[in-house]
Amino acid sequence: MAHAYFFCAVFGFVIVTLSLLLGLLGIGGDGIDGGDVSDTADVDLADPAGDGSVEAPHDGGASFLRAFSLRSLAAGVAFFGLGGLCALEFDATEPVALGVAIVCGVFAIWLVYKLMRTLSSFNQNGAIVAGSEKSAEGVVYLKIPARRQGMGKVEIIQQGRTMEYDALTDDPEELTTGTPIIVVKAITPTQMLVTKRL
Repeated sequence: MAHAYFFCAVFGFVIVTLSLLLGLLGIGGDGIDGGDVSDTADVDLADPAGDGSVEAPHDGGASFLRAFSLRSLAAGVAFFGLGGLCALEFDATEPVALGVAIVCGVFAIWLVYKLMRTLSSFNQNGAIVAGSEKSAEGVVYLKIPARRQGMGKVEIIQQGRTMEYDALTDDPEELTTGTPIIVVKAITPTQMLVTKRL
């Protein structure tokens, strides 16, 4: 079993290192991580005050699935191997070593997910709200229900990069995937109010 733990540790660290290097070189980008890591997906929203504010329900299931990106899974495999090796080094039995390995792997997946989510929010906070939101254009990535009845996603080209944001619209018809849009305003640093671009 020690050989399996060693293989997992080496394999995981190689994949993590390669993905980090590719990210630094601008190759792959968010695709390596499995996409967006925000908590809100295509969910129903309410605007009880009628003032444009929205309340998004928690989407725990989608968040759980988004935790499994290539980078987080590779880190999980690496720490699974390291945890097992460390346990065996301290003369733990095979079942105990397996339990330690699983705990270490799950913790690593959770930690990398949290770190990538934090980094993603930092990237988004300075992109659209910096003052040029009304001139930002893009396309619908996930359909946006009409009249703020739900939230979709848009991809917006900003400062030479394609950024992904949650989005609402006041338009009377839903905006389907691929529809060209323009940002009306930033509701929050990660949520945009958009309209169909004519």
